[in-house]
Amino acid sequence: MSYHHLLSINEDQLRNWQGDPDDLLRNIGSAVVLACLEADNDGVTIHVDASGAGSNKGGSVITVSHVDKREGQPFAVWAWAAGDDVCIADLSKDDLALLGKLSNAVLQGHVIQGDEP
Repeated sequence: MSYHHLLSINEDQLRNWQGDPDDLLRNIGSAVVLACLEADNDGVTIHVDASGAGSNKGGSVITVSHVDKREGQPFAVWAWAAGDDVCIADLSKDDLALLGKLSNAVLQGHVIQGDEP
């Protein structure tokens, strides 16, 4: 069976990157691979190469965080979590319908949680 990984990258970190864009692309790819294959890693942090500066302090940083992995078939993710408030009235009709289906599945016990078979 293959594993599918859920990763998190802060878009602001990507947009505010101060280093070489080509280095960023290479390093992001490496960070994703390391975050997926190294089970002990919660994430991999990339720093601007501060050669000559003596320190990464104050430089650009991007962290590729490993959120979860799932064995088996590909999966869809429908979730949000943030410090910002989300108003149910702001959701689209499709999202509201999906939220209703999810709620019904949870109430009926059709949702598998954690490592349940």
